[in-house]
Amino acid sequence: MVNARSDGLTINQDLPNTSNLKILVVDDHQLILKGTVNELSQQYPDAEIVKTKTAQQAQEEIANSNFDLLVMDLCIPEKPGMSA
Repeated sequence: MVNARSDGLTINQDLPNTSNLKILVVDDHQLILKGTVNELSQQYPDAEIVKTKTAQQAQEEIANSNFDLLVMDLCIPEKPGMSA
């Protein structure tokens, strides 16, 4: 189950096939990155989780692979906000 917040609303959605789930996590803060990866690993133990610390690394990963889910810090210094 995915819980997401959008404009103050909580959205719950079941993912159809989590055994082949591929997730990209992007955050420049090591503690947040580690915590996010740990939480996702517990929720989706069979998922492949790729982690990066920069928007540039994330763009390279996205160019070379298909991801089912992207979890990204929108305040990364090099490309803040949705421009990343």
